[in-house]
Amino acid sequence: VGLGLPTLQDGGSLAEYVLDVTNPDFTEASQIERILSSWHPKALTDSSESELPLTLQRRPLCAQFAILFSRLGKMTLRDPTLYSARWVFA
Repeated sequence: VGLGLPTLQDGGSLAEYVLDVTNPDFTEASQIERILSSWHPKALTDSSESELPLTLQRRPLCAQFAILFSRLGKMTLRDPTLYSARWVFA
């Protein structure tokens, strides 16, 4: 890695790796300072005017209702015990 840190092992967790290289209980303070000093966040731009990608655009209300109704139907068919108990005790 560009900062001279140990590499992430194959199959290792990225969260565990970040904790290992930044935890002051297990690493030297100079390593943490080196990581922090090399961090350069990008300037945030106002994205309120930009369009969302097509996959993230909101669907019409009818399409949302159809999707939710379809999911409810699938859930009822896959696990009818919840709804059959309601029919028995209603």
